Amino acid sequence: MFENFIDEDKVTASLLMQLFALASIETDILEVGDFTAYVFDQKIFVTVDTEYKRIDFRSYYQLTTKSDRLKKLNLVNRMNAQFVSGRFFVEEDEFLTGAAIVNYVGGVSALAVLETMKIFAAGMAKTEEMDVDGLLL
Repeated sequence: MFENFIDEDKVTASLLMQLFALASIETDILEVGDFTAYVFDQKIFVTVDTEYKRIDFRSYYQLTTKSDRLKKLNLVNRMNAQFVSGRFFVEEDEFLTGAAIVNYVGGVSALAVLETMKIFAAGMAKTEEMDVDGLLL
C-alpha cells in the first residue's frame, strides 16, 4: 500500500516511478536518473529537482522550421489560455514545450503528483487538435 502523503526527504525519481507503476502508468528511466512517463499517448519527462524541491513535468512537440513565428506564438497563447495546469512556450523556434511543476517543500500528496501529471498530459494531448495552422511535425 502506498502512503498518500510523501515526506519531503523521501521524494525521489525511484519512488515516483513506483507510484506511477501502481497507477498503471508506464515509465522508462533516463541516463541522468530522471524518467519518462507515458500518459494519454504523451511522453512526459519527469525530473525531481532536489535543490528547489519541485517535480518538473515537461513534454515537447517539434515545430516546422518554415512556420511563421507569429503563428507559433498564437498556438502557444491558445494553449496557455485553455490549460492552466501547465505553461506552454516556444523554445529556440523549433519546439513547443509544455511544463508543469509540483512543489514538495514539506512533503507532497501522492494524489496531487498523479493528478497534476494526468491533467498536464491531457492538455498536451490536445495540442494537435489546437494546431489549426499545421505547425507540428
